[in-house]
Amino acid sequence: MPSCGISVDERHYLRWLEELELLRQQGASSGEIISAVFAVNGGDRPLSVLFMLFLADVTGLPGATIVRFLPVILAPALVASSYLLVRLVRPAVLVGTIQGRKSIVASTVAVAAAMSPQIVVGLYAGILANWLALIPALFSIVVAVKISEHAKSKDLDWRKLSASAAVLFALLALTNLFHVYTWGYLVLALGLFAVISFVVMRKSASVDRRVLLKVSVILGSVIVASVAADYAKSSFLSVTSGLSQESILAGNTLSPTNFLSRWEALDFTFSSYVGGFLSNPVIMALALLWVFRSSYQKAFDRLLLSMIFLLAVPILFGSSDIQARVFYVVPLFIPALLSLNSLRQNNNGTFFLAMFTLAISMAVYALRAIANMDLVLPEGYEVEEPFLIP
Repeated sequence: MPSCGISVDERHYLRWLEELELLRQQGASSGEIISAVFAVNGGDRPLSVLFMLFLADVTGLPGATIVRFLPVILAPALVASSYLLVRLVRPAVLVGTIQGRKSIVASTVAVAAAMSPQIVVGLYAGILANWLALIPALFSIVVAVKISEHAKSKDLDWRKLSASAAVLFALLALTNLFHVYTWGYLVLALGLFAVISFVVMRKSASVDRRVLLKVSVILGSVIVASVAADYAKSSFLSVTSGLSQESILAGNTLSPTNFLSRWEALDFTFSSYVGGFLSNPVIMALALLWVFRSSYQKAFDRLLLSMIFLLAVPILFGSSDIQARVFYVVPLFIPALLSLNSLRQNNNGTFFLAMFTLAISMAVYALRAIANMDLVLPEGYEVEEPFLIP
């Protein structure tokens, strides 16, 4: 019996592609089609839909095939971006000053990414726009860290700082166009990162406060410019702004009354929602261990901590919908691997044993998840007729 798509998101993407193809058949110009793309679903993921439409045009494949097999492109892209995330930060941020060690950490992070909940849940839930947005979002983490590290300089290199600021703005714009909700979370995390960095570094005797203030203003300006660009986009295209959509989502999914049922919501999020595939106890335990071992003196740590701290809001006051979306955005496998890396500095034998154990655990998780990737509805949920039948 042919299998059916298990994601509601897949159905929406297929419908949008069909509507755009119908416009083309009715003689719409390229400009009109692009305008229609930016209006899809309130303009919250135009570049994602445009990318799928482009693939359909180039390959000549039907929309259902593009939607179903897009993860073939997204999975290696996420693995590569995770590898580059670690490779592009300064060696001292992660593992001391030995470049060879950073190569090992980057490689292990890439392996973990290949078997991470981001890929497994992305396959199961079909949250393709989130998945696409994660790629520029990971690179924006690197650039934001590099901007923050300029505060340690005695004399600012304005050319490099300006170039980094421009790249960060471009990456945030890409994230916004791929998926506005991922962008909203990232902007909040960067804002928290900027505040924490300023508070921590101004207490350091080795940091020039004037330089720190200038760097903080530059980082804050990029965040504000990204928000302003989002509002400009919404005004020009007559669509709802990203922050407005975030506010609507927060109003629908965050509530003080949810605090009383937080354990039930978390249990549902990790046991039933998106197949229960968000739950990877080993990764979550190692990430929690990293939180206690992390250092506010390191920009990379501060940014990852900012992303993790924001998890507290949906954990305490959110429904399963927003809990799952936020957990999906945070790459917990990175701090988990950094936590294991500390063992390498103390005992190579223990490190390699832990890495082997983690690799086996993640392989079992990924294979078990994919082997059981059938539609199993939680109690009380209903689904319409089957869709995306191969």
